[in-house]
Amino acid sequence: MKHGISVEKFTKTFNDLGYTRVYKEANNLVVWTKNDVKCEIKPNRYTFGWTRKADEIELIKEEVLSAGFKISDKHKNTDCVNVQFGNLRSVLKNFTNIVNQIELLTPIKPKERGQSIKVFPPEIAETEIFLKIAKRYKHAIDEKDQYLLDTARNLLEGDSIDHILTIGISKKKTDQDSYREHVVPCVMVHNKLVDMYLNGAKLAEMAQFIKTYLVIVLISKKEAEKLDIELGLRTTMPEGWNWGDSVFDRLKAAEITIV
Repeated sequence: MKHGISVEKFTKTFNDLGYTRVYKEANNLVVWTKNDVKCEIKPNRYTFGWTRKADEIELIKEEVLSAGFKISDKHKNTDCVNVQFGNLRSVLKNFTNIVNQIELLTPIKPKERGQSIKVFPPEIAETEIFLKIAKRYKHAIDEKDQYLLDTARNLLEGDSIDHILTIGISKKKTDQDSYREHVVPCVMVHNKLVDMYLNGAKLAEMAQFIKTYLVIVLISKKEAEKLDIELGLRTTMPEGWNWGDSVFDRLKAAEITIV
């Protein structure tokens, strides 16, 4: 392959960033963004947006061009965006940056899927939700269910109870420029919960930990860019931070003011 990236390196890179839909497909290395955009490293180019709508493809194309990348002259498809590699030594780094940018495109939403049967209304489902989440971890670990543990964000309910988790808004956030940001990266909260249970923590202690650290703020896209890309804090807290320190230290490092 022209890029020389192994499946192992690709998978580890994106698993470390909190992605679970990462795999090899024929000669292509594939990761799906959290807003359901298929992103691929092919033997001689990147491809983004396969299966998305035309207006979404155009948004991705504009984002790629504005970031300084070039559309492949040989592969000018209308159902996806094909991008030239550029510097071969930076193929994976550039790809990761583009994936980050695509996730910041708020008009592109996860695809709607079939609806499962709702047994309980939200007011029942959300009763003692943090204790319920702690019990999920207990069940997954007790049953050695690694597949369940691999669905960290779903296990944490990190994307479906924003009305409970949201604790603030940045001064720069507007109705047209808004990005939901977990104050402490979900992967860190997940890993700590696993560690806590394996080391004998009680469910009530785990529930309180979740309530404290699984929190969201609404910020601007540029602020999210600074956090995730410029400062490299997408899945980690600032150097020297420890559990028990302020949950806002990551935002403070990016000079994000919360009101």
